[in-house]
Amino acid sequence: MDADSIDRRIGPDDVAVLTAIGRYLAKPMGDAVAFKTCMFVNSPDEHFIVDALPNQRNVVVAAGFSGHGYKFCAAIGEILADLAMHGTTPHDTKLFSLARAALQQRAARAVAEAEGGEG
Repeated sequence: MDADSIDRRIGPDDVAVLTAIGRYLAKPMGDAVAFKTCMFVNSPDEHFIVDALPNQRNVVVAAGFSGHGYKFCAAIGEILADLAMHGTTPHDTKLFSLARAALQQRAARAVAEAEGGEG
């Protein structure tokens, strides 16, 4: 998805969904003052990406934390520090690897589509 092509207009359905939570709050929110549209992305398997680039091991990548990544900041920070300083970490990061199956399958489909084949 291209961030420049997102329809950022707020419609009546958006307002209805966002204001409906008022009944669950202890104190009513009142009328909406403003709305913003944002975009976030997840990896195909919805797991974080925490790894060094395969051909540039001195470049460490951390991505896909949209929505709930803040809960993991201490552990992810430690892993990133390990990878940046030592090139490895004692933590099991296979689930977050760039080489995991879900990312490899997605990359293969993208290459096939770019070459005019089916993904």
